[in-house]
Amino acid sequence: MPRLFTHLIPPREAPPDLRGAAAVAIDVLRASTTLTAALAAGARSVLAVGELDDARALAAEGEVRALLAGERNCLAPEGFDLGNSPLEMTAQRVGGRELIATTSNGTRALLWGAGAELLLLAGFVNLEASARRLAAAEGDVHLVCAGADGRPTLDDVACAGALARRLFELRPDLETDDGTQIALAAAPRDAAALLTLLLESGPGRRLVRLGMDADVRFAAQRDGLPFAVRGRAEPQAARRDRAAIAAVRLQLDR
Repeated sequence: MPRLFTHLIPPREAPPDLRGAAAVAIDVLRASTTLTAALAAGARSVLAVGELDDARALAAEGEVRALLAGERNCLAPEGFDLGNSPLEMTAQRVGGRELIATTSNGTRALLWGAGAELLLLAGFVNLEASARRLAAAEGDVHLVCAGADGRPTLDDVACAGALARRLFELRPDLETDDGTQIALAAAPRDAAALLTLLLESGPGRRLVRLGMDADVRFAAQRDGLPFAVRGRAEPQAARRDRAAIAAVRLQLDR
């Protein structure tokens, strides 16, 4: 019988054989929300990588320069075109463009699941679309919470729980694990509880202190961006002086 696994942070060990399985990277505040917003606003694709130097190198090498997007410590790195705010992802800024993105936690969760047959990026803003895409798949499902600095965060765990709750309605054949039970207990019951939870989570409090509470409110719009976001592993060719770069290409799952 297929199983649903919830990882409260990305496991340090190498992922298991994910062939035939689905993996979902969850970084509510903010990579899942922001990159979904970019694609919904018309970005052609997002190439997610783990390191700043890799992002900068890939942007410099392209025939048509991609937009650099992302953050470290919640702020846009030097030389980046965009930060990690969903409010920046407008059609005027990103429509028709390719983005290269790197964030402190979310892109690493994506890379952990890169070997899965189905790889999704999910947050509250696209939860229903993600659940329905998972319901159409078979095999095990791994929900991978990005966390922050190697520790679980309430926003991601609660989102995993809300996604698991909906997925059990659509795929009652799934068995569960303890991580999923923890996540289910954290899942908010309604819109008011969701906003309060995000504002009171560690990442939410940090964004509020930085004057970015509008990003938190955007992330609390459940199903406000009704699109599943699918990823596929797309390692980037190495130059002679550099190893190949692990990367995931994100696009709307149409």
